Amino acid sequence: MIRSNLVQRSSPGRSLVSLFRRANVTREQAAEMLEVSVDTVNKWCRDRSSMRVVHLARLLSWLAERAALADDLQSF
Repeated sequence: MIRSNLVQRSSPGRSLVSLFRRANVTREQAAEMLEVSVDTVNKWCRDRSSMRVVHLARLLSWLAERAALADDLQSF
């Protein structure tokens, strides 16, 4: 029996899905904030299309704001 050492490589879509999970954000929420369709976000997550830089910048900024707000709320 030959064993294949398949290494599961990360992809932009997998990274995006992981980011959404860690931030507790749904694809629907991301689509609404980015003003794109849920289908578009799904395509990004499945590596069927690439996210534009402007969308990536807005997404990261939004997620950073959410994290800062969560930190502020925990301090009360």
